[in-house]
Amino acid sequence: IGSRVHLGGEIYPVKVLGVLGMIDEGEMDWKAIAIDMDDPLASKVNTIADLEKHFPNKVASIVNWFKYYKVPDGKPVNEFAFNDEAKDEEFAMDVIELTHNLWKDTSAIKKAGLWKP
Repeated sequence: IGSRVHLGGEIYPVKVLGVLGMIDEGEMDWKAIAIDMDDPLASKVNTIADLEKHFPNKVASIVNWFKYYKVPDGKPVNEFAFNDEAKDEEFAMDVIELTHNLWKDTSAIKKAGLWKP
């Protein structure tokens, strides 16, 4: 999230604000919500509530985009856990830590059913 559009593959520091739990064809696909640390509003946006204050309806627009982006390819509408609501930064960091640890341990990824060769 921010005022600048970054290039694909660009790496830059962010502040995690929350996470969305997208269900893509029956599988959980977490979507982290973060703001560019260099964004002019980064010091004011620390929570999902702050995000909605400074970027009204941003979470709803993200959910809407991810729900329908595969429909033109003939795929079903994606669903979201938690009534389409973003979970907070603490929950997001738990998800990030868990998924990062799974990524580091390929055997755990396979056991968790997340490995797609």
